[in-house]
Amino acid sequence: MSPNKKRTNGKTKSVIALCVLLAVTILLGVVGFTGLSFLNVSRWMPTASTDPEEWPEALPLGLDLQGGVYVEFTGEVPEGSDAGFDELAEGTMRIIRDRLANVGYTEATVQKIGTNGIRVEVPIKTTQLATTAASTASTSEAAVQADTTEPEETTTESTTESTTESTTETAPETDAEVKTETEAATTEAEVKAEAETAVADAEAEVKAETETATTEAETAVADAESEVKADAETADTEAKAETEAAANTAITTNSVIQQVLDLIGDPAEMYFLDKDYNVFMSGDMVKSATYSYGENGHEIAFELTAEGKDIFAQKTMEAAPTKDHIIIVLDGVVLVDAAVQSAITDGRGVISGSYTQEEAKAVAAKIQSGALPLKLTRDKVDVVSATLGQDALSTSVIAALIGILLIMLLMIFRYRLNGVIASWALTIYVILLFAMIALFKVQLTLPGLAGVVLGIGMAVDANVIIFERFNEEARKGRSAKAAVRAGFKNAISAILDANVTTLIAAIVLLIFGTGSIQGFARTLLLGVVVSMITAILVTRFLMNRFVDAGCTSIGLYAKVKAEAEEEVAQ
Repeated sequence: MSPNKKRTNGKTKSVIALCVLLAVTILLGVVGFTGLSFLNVSRWMPTASTDPEEWPEALPLGLDLQGGVYVEFTGEVPEGSDAGFDELAEGTMRIIRDRLANVGYTEATVQKIGTNGIRVEVPIKTTQLATTAASTASTSEAAVQADTTEPEETTTESTTESTTESTTETAPETDAEVKTETEAATTEAEVKAEAETAVADAEAEVKAETETATTEAETAVADAESEVKADAETADTEAKAETEAAANTAITTNSVIQQVLDLIGDPAEMYFLDKDYNVFMSGDMVKSATYSYGENGHEIAFELTAEGKDIFAQKTMEAAPTKDHIIIVLDGVVLVDAAVQSAITDGRGVISGSYTQEEAKAVAAKIQSGALPLKLTRDKVDVVSATLGQDALSTSVIAALIGILLIMLLMIFRYRLNGVIASWALTIYVILLFAMIALFKVQLTLPGLAGVVLGIGMAVDANVIIFERFNEEARKGRSAKAAVRAGFKNAISAILDANVTTLIAAIVLLIFGTGSIQGFARTLLLGVVVSMITAILVTRFLMNRFVDAGCTSIGLYAKVKAEAEEEVAQ
């Protein structure tokens, strides 16, 4: 076969390969946004909707984005325990996390509050909470307003009307008459003075009585106001307490919330009982309990400790002939009531029955964790809406889309055809990343979204390293094909070093972190892995196929010619 025919066949194969990959990319993108109902494939690509309910079911959201339920407990150290609260609290929180994670609530947050409290936050879909959850009743506060109108002052005024008598002055005719008239005038003046004094005394007395009456009235009104206010505050407090109690009762009647509460429970003791309800073994003799699917459907497989193995063997040998029942009680509640079909002498058994998968997982989780180290008393249960929720989802997705578009434009402007290749590889990266998140059921929180964005940045960074190495080789006069080969060879070590160090950090966070920190670690870990796949495999494949398809001019990839001319001119 002639060289020209080989080159033609190589170009044809490369073009076909590029077309196939483009078709696959478009197909994955469409399926990611729409799903395939006939194959039971759910959509996994995020949307910019402000409603968390429209978010793809394959991408579960955390408490801060979709809301859920939180429970507060008071922990009490059991009698006879030598350990302190802090030590027992760590074990209790670990067991609760394991129980919730075993049934899918991997983003549940369990933390210590105060000196003797534990708080559990579990993300749950709003539609599940709204089915029978209580709608918070609005409390009407009746304001009883006391009549505070002050009584009008009653002022009693004594008005003395002086009657002016028109006296006709007649000149005294004799001294006797004058004397008589003088004595009469003096007596009249004295009488008038006494009358005025009496009137003044009466006025002062009336005024004093009025002021006393006013003070007494004001005191009575103030006492009435205080009494009415106290009654109103008492009634308001009682109304709020009744409303909160009613809401709390209604919340706990929700089937989903009740399942979570039952899963967390208040288990201080777990015992194994025989048919006569006699305790023969405690829960701490259970080594492990896991969900399994066997001949009888959904089952719980368990393994006992060495001590428990001997006790259980003796009891099952006694119960097997008559198929007596063995009962497992968790905090006074019957968890398992099963008939013994055969003696179990090796410490390994299976509990089967009409369990659903969720029920079997929940029972296995409770048996596995056994009794909690602390005795818990539930103080509060409440449903919380998304703390950042709707706005955070829509703005995060929109910001991510804008950022990706700007990155693509910058890459195309800076690296030309390589920029187009980087944009294509970045599109594949985003599709694969969210597909992996959906596949592994990683619940997204705001820290988790931060991990996604960081992963996108690292994917672009890997492409930048590859293209810069390519440009360095092209400036040395190598052909496009040789530049691709040498560029990847020189870039691979830097890419691996950067990604491996990030992988180590993500793994450490995943192991030692809790709650949302683990969510960030999971998305970052997936992002780094997918970034390495797309950078090393997809980008390299695309660059080789474009070169083989005939895009061999270095000018399509970089301004190498212009740069060389500038160097010669200098």
